[in-house]
Amino acid sequence: MPTYEYNCKSCGANFEVFIKSADKNSVTCPECRSRSLQEVYRFNLNRGGSPVQNACETCPGVQGGIG
Repeated sequence: MPTYEYNCKSCGANFEVFIKSADKNSVTCPECRSRSLQEVYRFNLNRGGSPVQNACETCPGVQGGIG
């Protein structure tokens, strides 16, 4: 199940819920019980895989590589 982050438009509370996507419409604010919510979207740029390699030592403008 994914974690969703919300901002309550009524009281301003920020919170996360761990629910099935089918249940997203039933979420209420834990502070004021309002259903006037805005989902907060975050982007995860970490895709896994191999670590970034250092830049070429002989490339113009590079001193000692990256990192």
